Amino acid sequence: MSEAMIPLSQKINAFMYTISTDQFGKIGSKYTEHEEAIEHFLNITPEEFNTLYNQYKNQTNYVSSNPEYESKTHFKWLPEGTHSLRCIKEIYNELKQNNKIYDKNTDSYIDDNRPLTFRFALLMWLYI
Repeated sequence: MSEAMIPLSQKINAFMYTISTDQFGKIGSKYTEHEEAIEHFLNITPEEFNTLYNQYKNQTNYVSSNPEYESKTHFKWLPEGTHSLRCIKEIYNELKQNNKIYDKNTDSYIDDNRPLTFRFALLMWLYI
């Protein structure tokens, strides 16, 4: 199946899987594989993203709780309950308000010109 024919819901699930199983920060080099899903996330509200995130999390936890399901995959999640929405809102606010990063070499703040899709994926990984 070509990339263009993959439904957005599958792309969203693929990103959610990647971000919740990435123990070593590989999302920094793999975020381009998920750009369509991330672009979608950037165009919805934090509350809508929280709903998608929790649906994926609940579905994953339900499947992995099945005694017949055997997997060595370890999932990491945002904090439970209202804390996940708080984290997501912080990520969205960070993307909107802060386009500066601290440069240790110059001891000053410089423009963060990295793509928003990269910054979103990185912030999600850091919060998880």
